[in-house]
Amino acid sequence: MSSNSHLDPLASVLFDNSFVGVLITSNDKIEMANAQALKLLGYSLQDLKNKQVFDILKVPDKSLEDILEVMAAAATGVVRAHVEPKEGSTLPVDVSIRSYKENDVEKSLVMFSDARTSELIEELKSEFITKVSSDLRSPLTAISGSLAILKSERMARLSDSVRNVVTIAERNCKRLILMVNEILDLESLERGNIKLQPRRTDLKEIVEHAIEMVSGFCDESHVKIECRLNELMPIHGDEERLTQIFANLLRNAIRSSERSGVVSVESGSEHGWAEVRVNYTVPGARQSTSDNEQLEAGISDALASRSLEVCKEVLTLHRGFFGSDDGAGSQRFYWVRLPSSTR
Repeated sequence: MSSNSHLDPLASVLFDNSFVGVLITSNDKIEMANAQALKLLGYSLQDLKNKQVFDILKVPDKSLEDILEVMAAAATGVVRAHVEPKEGSTLPVDVSIRSYKENDVEKSLVMFSDARTSELIEELKSEFITKVSSDLRSPLTAISGSLAILKSERMARLSDSVRNVVTIAERNCKRLILMVNEILDLESLERGNIKLQPRRTDLKEIVEHAIEMVSGFCDESHVKIECRLNELMPIHGDEERLTQIFANLLRNAIRSSERSGVVSVESGSEHGWAEVRVNYTVPGARQSTSDNEQLEAGISDALASRSLEVCKEVLTLHRGFFGSDDGAGSQRFYWVRLPSSTR
């Protein structure tokens, strides 16, 4: 292996790293490689010298085939790629790139690590989330149905105190179902396998069901939901998925609203489209009083962002549209537009 004494200090430290493969390139040609790179690739340094780096590193994403795009993407994070070892099967790797200058010549430090372990961990995590979530959802759905029957008093009349207990239990059960469904939706989004079971349905009933699902969150935040919905909005869509989407939007609005505020839900139909708007008011800016509050705010923002990604994906599959906008002052709103089944 060539000496690394002429490298800048950081490049030298990275080059000597025994856990990460490092290639030094100039004009995309490999000049040097550390011991771990030679081990992962199965080549000698002489074999690698003057090879094009992207003859060794293959990026499967078509949008990243251009070398400049790969460089730009990897310089700000990590790109999943594959290497072609001299012998054996293709190896998944995580790639990161750092540029530096040597005697006014632009060079790149290409760092890559074996991604098989992280892929296995991701697969196990995905299987665990799916199994646990699925095992939770079935009994929760059964409990929710049983509580609904109890509350309807079809089996026996309930005293006011018992009815109140059943109502609270039903709301909390629906809240858990909403959270489990959200986890499953996020997992489906990451896997890219969100599937629909569309049928003719009424958007008004879907929104009303979603409002019922988030009633527990309203009670906690002392937020009231006001509805102004059209009597009939026929659409062709996946009722369960859309209910989850509107419940997530309402939950985000409740979470972001000022305490004791109002979230209003409006709908309308025009030119063959059914539209629903969720309006809410955010509280005035204030400094978090503790590290815990800042952490909770960060987690809340991250969850909201991920749930909105799921929302966009599901609505795109429905050939619909989604947006979020700022109104006057502290007013905010989400809007959803779906094709009417009468179009």
